[in-house]
Amino acid sequence: MPTGGIISGAGAEMLKKFGASTIVGLGLNEHVPLGLLGLLDGVIPLVIDIPELSNTLVPLTMYINPSSLKIERSPTTSTVQTFSHDVIYHWGENPAKLSCHGFAGLFINPFTGVVDALRTLTPAYHFFNMLFEIYRNNGIVTDKEGKPMHWRPLTITWEDRIFYGFFESFSYSDKAEQPYTLEYDFNFTSLHEVYV
Repeated sequence: MPTGGIISGAGAEMLKKFGASTIVGLGLNEHVPLGLLGLLDGVIPLVIDIPELSNTLVPLTMYINPSSLKIERSPTTSTVQTFSHDVIYHWGENPAKLSCHGFAGLFINPFTGVVDALRTLTPAYHFFNMLFEIYRNNGIVTDKEGKPMHWRPLTITWEDRIFYGFFESFSYSDKAEQPYTLEYDFNFTSLHEVYV
């Protein structure tokens, strides 16, 4: 069984539309599409993680980088009216807001190609479920019975910055004109930012 290869023709055009160029296999007895990691062509991936929780958890590297990432910053100010004029106090910045829009990746079955009916068996769908579960958990650490014990901030690593914070919202859509992928949007509030 082949351990990887390059998709050509119409399949390659679909992949390029969603930001990837090749499919790479794992080897052994598996033929799993991994080429949509965002690491191809020198692209720096977006990574979501729960730091300091456990060494057994692997950070989630975006299967395909978001098609848009917006970082919004705004100052905190207050105005006090005095007898002669207004005094404006500057209190620094509000927490940064990250907004991402993207696609889960193409639902590719290693044996049958691009699929819609069996999409739950594809790596792209598995990635999407992992992303959705990180949003649902949002850094809450539970005990063996599922009861919340404490909260740890999530991290989003992008280029030379690490944003510590939490998800505010997450939405996704399944469109008829794009049957082989899911489209998502999420908003993330950064409580702390570190340059590395």
